[in-house]
This record gives sequence, structure tokens and C-alpha cells, in this order.
Amino acid sequence: MGVIRAAQRKIKAHKEWILRSYAITWVFVTFRIIVIPFSLFLDSAFSFPIAVYLGIGLNLLFIEWRNRNKKYSKVQVRTTTKPVV
Repeated sequence: MGVIRAAQRKIKAHKEWILRSYAITWVFVTFRIIVIPFSLFLDSAFSFPIAVYLGIGLNLLFIEWRNRNKKYSKVQVRTTTKPVV
């Protein structure tokens, strides 16, 4: 979706989709951080799926919060009236 939005020149939507993709990429790192405390108290059959879903949820919730926050979501686009030669 990020590539499609970039091709359509919808820069704000492109940025939001790329950030979501980046958040999913970091699920493995978040999983490793979350699974350690859960493994101490739960069997691995329960702690692994819980850690995976929490990693996905936390990463996506953070990115959605960031996308909705006005301070971070402003995209500066330079417009010029001069033709590019």
C-alpha cells in the first residue's frame, strides 16, 4: 500500500503505510523483549503466542498513535512556481 500511495503522489498516506510496515518489521525485536518476562511465569506454549500478539499490537498501536498525533504527522511539501530546467 505504501508503494501504491507513493505512485499516486499521496505522500502523507505513503508515509503512514511505510511506518506501519516498519512497525511490523520490528515485531521480532519487540517479541524478544516481551517473551522473556512471560517465559519466567508461563509455559512456552502460552508465552510465545502472547508475546507475538502483544508485539504486533504494541507496535501498531504506537504507530497509529504517532500517525494521529498532529505534532508528528505534518508533512512539509515544497511547492514552487518556477519550472525545473
